[in-house]
Amino acid sequence: MKDAQKKIIVHIVYDWQLTDRASGQFEAVAPGMNKFVILGKDRPLRSIKKTSVEFYSIRRIVRLLKSRECAAIIFHSLPPTLWHLLWWIPKEKKVIWIGLGHDYYEMFLSSLCPNGLLMEKTKKMLQTMRRDARSSAPISKSRIFGSLRNIARKCHGQHTLTRVDIFSPVLDIEYELIRQHNPWLKAKYIPWNYGKIEEVISSHVQKEPISESGHDILVGNSASPFNNHLEIFDLLNEHVDLSGRRIFTPLGYGGNERYVQQVVAEGQRLFGEKFHPLMSLMDIDEYRKLLLHQCGYAFMNHLRQQAADNVNIMLYKGASVYLNTQSPLYTWLTNRGFSIRSMEEISKHRKNGKYSLQPLRHDQQSLNIEMMKKHWNADANRLRTKHLVDAALASR
Repeated sequence: MKDAQKKIIVHIVYDWQLTDRASGQFEAVAPGMNKFVILGKDRPLRSIKKTSVEFYSIRRIVRLLKSRECAAIIFHSLPPTLWHLLWWIPKEKKVIWIGLGHDYYEMFLSSLCPNGLLMEKTKKMLQTMRRDARSSAPISKSRIFGSLRNIARKCHGQHTLTRVDIFSPVLDIEYELIRQHNPWLKAKYIPWNYGKIEEVISSHVQKEPISESGHDILVGNSASPFNNHLEIFDLLNEHVDLSGRRIFTPLGYGGNERYVQQVVAEGQRLFGEKFHPLMSLMDIDEYRKLLLHQCGYAFMNHLRQQAADNVNIMLYKGASVYLNTQSPLYTWLTNRGFSIRSMEEISKHRKNGKYSLQPLRHDQQSLNIEMMKKHWNADANRLRTKHLVDAALASR
């Protein structure tokens, strides 16, 4: 019993707000058994507020993963830069990969979007930016060998990732698609997610939908090019009646400075004073207040699953959410009966040259709220977390 009490689950995490949510859920189920580790040198934390984390070097984390006290390892995102750690984990220890999207789409689901995750106008802008950067920058070793490293990762990925015992992508349909297109991956699926709705919404949500106080528009969730901002801007500018509405676009994280500058310039050119770029990473409570009390409409133009937190908040407050139909998130939500709108319906149903944004009916709002409570409530998340912990600690 004494040895069993010393066993820990090692969580390899990042300085993200998600880490606080993860630690709360795992500590509730397995108190005192979780060690949260960030790789790299000690540095101030920007987003983690509640979790006790330790900074580990690669050499030190390898020693921990091989130690007797480590019972299982959970990677909260497993990008190619960390695949080599899988080689050092003893076979008797379970390896769990909680995927976030960016860490598995290129490896597993690139065939779903043969033209990539960028739409045409955004892709052309990035190509121009890269050509300009190459012409003004000296040739570096990273430029010479970058493509070779990517090829090597692809070649070794299949062999290395077979070490993963349990894989939890954001959506169950993503796991089904991944297994369909990558039958070599034998990892078992166990559902788990950071999305406890009470925590996502915080204390700002009211019992009734508050969409009547939100006439403005949210575009995208970050400065990542995968938002395909330019295409949404064109859609709004050409087809949507924007009278009396502002456009809020979060650009405080997730992209490079040149891309952000281009997006801001285009937004200001098309919308003038209606355009409000959010240039810094807002306090999470302030950001949620903005969504809950000002934005009644959200446009997310990702071709992959992304921006789930933003979508959850907007659905829970009764807002109208527009997604790209190519996104697995759109499929997942519509298959479960959520009232979701698509980008395509705007061009199909516009009247008098402009599409008039309309709030969801009260019954649609109520349905979305009830479905959110069903899938993302605290009790459901606790059961999922317990199931994952039990599986992590179970003998082979």
